Amino acid sequence: MKNLLIYYLFILSPFALMFWMISNEYAIAFVVTLLLYSTIYRGITDYFRLKARGYIGLELLRLFVPFRGRRRFFRDLYFR
Repeated sequence: MKNLLIYYLFILSPFALMFWMISNEYAIAFVVTLLLYSTIYRGITDYFRLKARGYIGLELLRLFVPFRGRRRFFRDLYFR
């Protein structure tokens, strides 16, 4: 995932499913999907993005903590 546009497509595409769930009154499924997105899905996509950018010795478990693990690599994830 070296291309920034593809990365943004990957991180924003689950929102279509989440908006569908909230509009069709699947509130519990929406909350579960939101929690899975913010922890597991974003951790995996950010890991592969950083791995493609050349960060070899990265701890995968740090990226599963929402907002804390990604703060160190913010510029490389979202702007380069």
